[in-house]
Amino acid sequence: MKSVIILLITILISFNSFSQQDSVISYFPNGKIESVIKLLNGLREGESRFYWENGNLKEVRSYVNGKVEGLVKIYYPNGNQKEFFTIENGKREGPTSLFSEDGSYLTDLFYEEGKLINPNQRYITQIVSDEENFSDDYFQFDSLALISQNTEETNPEVPPVYDETNLENDSTFFSVVEVFPEPVGGMKTIQRKIIYPKEAKTKKIEGIVKVLAFIDKKGKVVRTSLIEGIGFGCDEEAQTVVRLTKFKPGLQRGTVVNVKMEIPVEFKLN
Repeated sequence: MKSVIILLITILISFNSFSQQDSVISYFPNGKIESVIKLLNGLREGESRFYWENGNLKEVRSYVNGKVEGLVKIYYPNGNQKEFFTIENGKREGPTSLFSEDGSYLTDLFYEEGKLINPNQRYITQIVSDEENFSDDYFQFDSLALISQNTEETNPEVPPVYDETNLENDSTFFSVVEVFPEPVGGMKTIQRKIIYPKEAKTKKIEGIVKVLAFIDKKGKVVRTSLIEGIGFGCDEEAQTVVRLTKFKPGLQRGTVVNVKMEIPVEFKLN
């Protein structure tokens, strides 16, 4: 009898533990998935995905203890990338990468503890308040609504797009320097931004993607290209997380210089 009671208690404990982890799926009236949100003990935890009514991915964000933490990806209704940025301790940190509706890269805006580093720059993102508080109910605004600080100009120019061909051939990007650029916070800041591609995860793809990064004198990654990849979405993800990383600039004879360097990004399943 005692063994039966112990068995029942074990089953109940197992069931209770299992019930603490769940995914809440909501649907549009047309039957397509609107969101898939993972919960742990009643709080959002892990990667959550949100979709447009046409079925295309709208947003991907990760939660820790009910709050957004890590890389956030936002997409246009046509499926093209719109905005990528990182949340650390509830605030934007590092570059916010902006893209046009056709998927072309526009520019990066840099944040420190939720504050735009250069508030006087011509193009800024429209935010609800000076300090963004990313919790369960955030994302009630369009953070890519680019506005010009010069209200008299009705047709502002599009932010400049880097000339990739000239940049690659630009000899001022040194490949050998005394001090190479280093990610602010170390290489772990790159690794923790990774959102494992679904196809790669399904097929259990692991390996190292080698990315060539062009890093300017301010520590900004102005361009990336693929040196060696492993496919299944990992190559694109590796370049994305590298571009979203702020670096300490390279040095040559005590002077900051532009540097091009290889950065390995490891994809490893837990």
